[in-house]
Amino acid sequence: MIAEELDHSPSEQEITDLSLKQIVEKNDDFKTHGEIVMSKVADVNEFVRIWRNHFLETMKPQHLPEHWDANRKLGRPTDG
Repeated sequence: MIAEELDHSPSEQEITDLSLKQIVEKNDDFKTHGEIVMSKVADVNEFVRIWRNHFLETMKPQHLPEHWDANRKLGRPTDG
């Protein structure tokens, strides 16, 4: 039952039924904002470096961890 299909004013029960109905359409082409952004990024480490520097310049944080570094690459350091 869809509201447009009614030939009368909906009853309280019909309004309740419609409000509880989940209307979801699957879109296999849907991409999140993050997926779209990252699909445009050629160098993830450079992207992260730019945003870290933007954070420093914009927010001017006063309390960062001792070894925090905007230029540090992603991932864990390797031995050797």
